[in-house]
Amino acid sequence: MSRLVLCVVLLALPATASANHLKNGLLAVNKALGQVRSAGGDCKAKALGKLKDARDTLNMARGKPSLETFTKSSRAVEDAIDEAGDACAGNAATAMQSAHDILQQGLDAMGTAAETPSPAEKKLKEKRACWNYTNDWSRTDPGCHVTLDGRYAIGKTEFGAILSKVRKVGDRHGKTQVVEEQLGSKRPYVTCLQLGTIGQHLLHDNDRLQMVKAVATRIVDPHNSYSVIRHFRDARIRKEAQMTIAEAGSGSVGP
Repeated sequence: MSRLVLCVVLLALPATASANHLKNGLLAVNKALGQVRSAGGDCKAKALGKLKDARDTLNMARGKPSLETFTKSSRAVEDAIDEAGDACAGNAATAMQSAHDILQQGLDAMGTAAETPSPAEKKLKEKRACWNYTNDWSRTDPGCHVTLDGRYAIGKTEFGAILSKVRKVGDRHGKTQVVEEQLGSKRPYVTCLQLGTIGQHLLHDNDRLQMVKAVATRIVDPHNSYSVIRHFRDARIRKEAQMTIAEAGSGSVGP
């Protein structure tokens, strides 16, 4: 964002208002820090560092916050929430979410919602939306933002539900029924890494092959087929799965 635009945005928001947002954000982050410390255990181990980063960013503003102040601190709290996952519950989880909401209000008040994101911010937002996003951005599924027939692969919520159903069923026949229903009948678009993740929980290569055949024409990134075929143990069946993906897609096969 140019300095001119930044000045306009800052002038549009009175100094007292921005200072109040900063004060409220700092109070909320400090409260979250206290709750996380009290929770201890994995919650403290996973969330405390990022919350301290948020606090330090707010303190460095010295009463005069910028867009960067709220952006960095809000992102740090969001990372703390993502990293902690289910490890933080009750008061700790509520306090962290409250801190994030208050910092987001600061961002909104300074006009960031109306700005066009930079390419780097847009890329970061896309990665955060990916089904397997973690704080290690380099491991985000490369097929997440590839389209086929104008459609993206299923997102985190839908994929998580399918994977959970496959995991819960103990017998081979039950697992294949779930896969047929969820991937065959419902006809979702998927990535190779999503298929590979499901395939790990199937009990036989023939079942993995049937899964591939059921969804081959709806794999958005057939060039990443290695993410699927590496889970096959039988060389003959692995080759058939590889050919199925290649023929249904672009003809490009992963390494």
